[in-house]
Amino acid sequence: MSISHVRETLLLNVFDLSLTEKEILAYIHAIGFKDESIVRAYSFSVKRKMPVLAKALFKEEAVTKKFYFMKESIPFFIENDNVLSLTVLYAPLIDKSYDEILEVIFGSGQFERYRKRVGAAFDKFGTNLLNNIYILSLLVDIHQFIDNVLVLNHRQAIDENIITKLKQPEVSLDWLVSNYKLTRVFRVLLTCEDENFTDSLRIINMIRNVEGDDYKEIVKECIGRKPISFYDIHTKLLPKSYEITNNQLRSISLNQDIENLDGENLYEYTISVPKTGEDLLITGATLKHCVGSFIEPVVNKTCQIINLKYKNKLAYTVELLPSSLGYRIGQFKGNRNSSEYEGYEGERYRNVLIELLNKKVEIK
Repeated sequence: MSISHVRETLLLNVFDLSLTEKEILAYIHAIGFKDESIVRAYSFSVKRKMPVLAKALFKEEAVTKKFYFMKESIPFFIENDNVLSLTVLYAPLIDKSYDEILEVIFGSGQFERYRKRVGAAFDKFGTNLLNNIYILSLLVDIHQFIDNVLVLNHRQAIDENIITKLKQPEVSLDWLVSNYKLTRVFRVLLTCEDENFTDSLRIINMIRNVEGDDYKEIVKECIGRKPISFYDIHTKLLPKSYEITNNQLRSISLNQDIENLDGENLYEYTISVPKTGEDLLITGATLKHCVGSFIEPVVNKTCQIINLKYKNKLAYTVELLPSSLGYRIGQFKGNRNSSEYEGYEGERYRNVLIELLNKKVEIK
């Protein structure tokens, strides 16, 4: 493992400790983080709403360079304690002048007519505004909707990872954009950073495969007129996913590659490997989570699923993600998607489970 990778891991871990902002800053300086790691630390501090740390890191040369295009405006944001609106620009926009940023968003030869209007909103919302406009431009005709976009509340930035996700062929937000007004679309997009986003799209793709061109209307019927988050959307889509899987996939054999783990002990728990689609449906209904919608990914070997039983009762479901280097652990969910074992409390269980996988399961 390279020194830079070790430092990156340490950086991620320090933000998960119960430290004050000043203690985190002292730690960052003590370890000797530099350049991109400092920029990453700054991004974490903004995302986690740590103004003291953000303001201190903003003075670092590596961070200041990322905002060279707005030097004249920086004192305004600092003096008004508005540094949390200065998110590092997303990859397609970073290291560009203001006009170059507008050109990426609006196109060559068209950006000049938007300079003044965007500039007025920028003074209020900072770089969050530019990041959000760029992401919305990937989904709607930004020239048609720019006035609607500029009046939105850009105090929060849409998660950058959605840019990569939107490039994947299986990821489409047409059902969201065509069914709802821009204000509703924006509100929902602000919640796209968690697993509910991925799970919601998995269910929607399932509906599209079954219902065809009518899927958008059916999705809207399921989630209602005013969805507020991907958690809300996911919760409302679950009954439909159960209905589809019940009808089509109940009897399908999963043929999981991790069946050798069945019956193994994991401290106080016993591992149970689901064998059929119905097993996953029963698990999802019992623990009130969405593993019933994972039948196709399991059959296609995108992931594998085990259950943990305590005194012969279902307690947890664990998602195992294969790679060329072995399995890694994805979601680790209990009743109603409780996730306490995805953090520090579950570290010992995850470590032993990885050891069992390496010992008893061969990646195919």
